Amino acid sequence: MAIPNNITRNHIIQVINQIDNRRQIPSIRLAREVALRFNEINYPVKILISWGHEIASGQELPYTSFITQEAVRYLTDLGFEIVRLH
Repeated sequence: MAIPNNITRNHIIQVINQIDNRRQIPSIRLAREVALRFNEINYPVKILISWGHEIASGQELPYTSFITQEAVRYLTDLGFEIVRLH
């Protein structure tokens, strides 16, 4: 399953704001290899896509339905900076 194209840059920024306001990221979903860097803070790319889809459609996108590289491409296309963690 590909990432639906209904997720906008604004949706991702809304997720970042939720995380910054204490929405908890499950430890299993923390960034390990790559992350989106926004305002000098790193965020896990797959959770941003999953929760961004939740904002866009009302339903969280299962993180098993796409791979990290797809999330990286999608977020890069939206103009975000992606960094390697190792």
